[in-house]
Amino acid sequence: MAVEESDQERDDRNDGPRYLTVTIEMVDSIAFEQVLESAEIADCHDYQSRFLRAAEDASSQGAEDARIVYEALAAVCGFHYRPNDVNDPYGPMVQMDGRRSAIPEDFRPTRDAVARMAEIATDTTLKARLSDVAWLLNRRRVDLGLAAIFSYCQTIREVAAETRKFRFEGSNSPYSAQARDLLKRALSLAAMRTVGLGKPEAAEARQLAADLFQGALTGNDIRNVQRMAKLALQYDVLPAADVGHLTEDWLQRNGAADDHDRIDILRLTASAYREAGSMQDHYRCRIDAAETQVRMADRMAGNSAMMAAGLLADAISELHGIPDVKEKRRELRHRLVDVQINISEEMGSFSHEINLADIVGDREASFEGLPLRDMLLVSRICRGRHHQMGFAPRR
Repeated sequence: MAVEESDQERDDRNDGPRYLTVTIEMVDSIAFEQVLESAEIADCHDYQSRFLRAAEDASSQGAEDARIVYEALAAVCGFHYRPNDVNDPYGPMVQMDGRRSAIPEDFRPTRDAVARMAEIATDTTLKARLSDVAWLLNRRRVDLGLAAIFSYCQTIREVAAETRKFRFEGSNSPYSAQARDLLKRALSLAAMRTVGLGKPEAAEARQLAADLFQGALTGNDIRNVQRMAKLALQYDVLPAADVGHLTEDWLQRNGAADDHDRIDILRLTASAYREAGSMQDHYRCRIDAAETQVRMADRMAGNSAMMAAGLLADAISELHGIPDVKEKRRELRHRLVDVQINISEEMGSFSHEINLADIVGDREASFEGLPLRDMLLVSRICRGRHHQMGFAPRR
């Protein structure tokens, strides 16, 4: 009697998932972007779900080549995106028990097929992912790296024009964290000498970053300003001194910002001034951040001595290395000692009563009718289990 082989057994026998057998001929025979015709969300995880459904439909229809292509696209769209890792921006989404989901390196034997997908794709979100992965697999394909830069930037422009949306409603902005991550990858590729440095695509990415920074400064959202200012500073989109002055001017115009966010942006501004060599401005911003922490500590002193002490300790650290603040640091240390005295009041003891009568009764009942030898044996076993669990008997 013949037993039908499961997909997992077939994948194990072939030493890998079925989608790793994808070829250029298969890609050319499938109009795979039809699956995305109604897609409004510019998000690869949404695309992954669509391609997986298409693979199931193709399997039910017996279209094996289409199934392989759709599964390959789903795997590529399902990578874990890590924009802060320039050289390895895609990792496995799931990893457990010695197994993991797909990573770009899995596709190295079929890199030509991935490159073909990237060349065919017209959807900017999909083209950015495919082009980036194809370039990672074959870094001689500079054209694919440039296509990734352009497509990342174009996705952000489409969101800004409200013709596309990101996955979450709150991130539908060109200043959002999701847009920032896409732009960061584009700027990383643009800064590489072997990819975008000196190319028109790199200039467009830098101009987009500068425009978004200027646009964020016209609003009143401190998070948007912080995201775009960090990019402008990290990738030298604007001179560091300009980033510092523009950001500090915005902060002065929007003084009602939350103190925690204010401290973050003051530290960013201080970093910009330090990079520009303007140490007086650098020190001034750090002193402002320390004074903000002291004000927060004053407000917290009546509610939580522990929180107030933490803020004062941070303020003292913030002033480290700044000239002519020795007396200020000494004053803050004395205040810190005075506040720490009250911390013990927040560290009171507590107890929770529990009635052990039922447990004791059950244990006594389990010994009834047993000879002395069996009672001692059970007692020894229970004591050994307590030792294994980390409970030592009291002496």
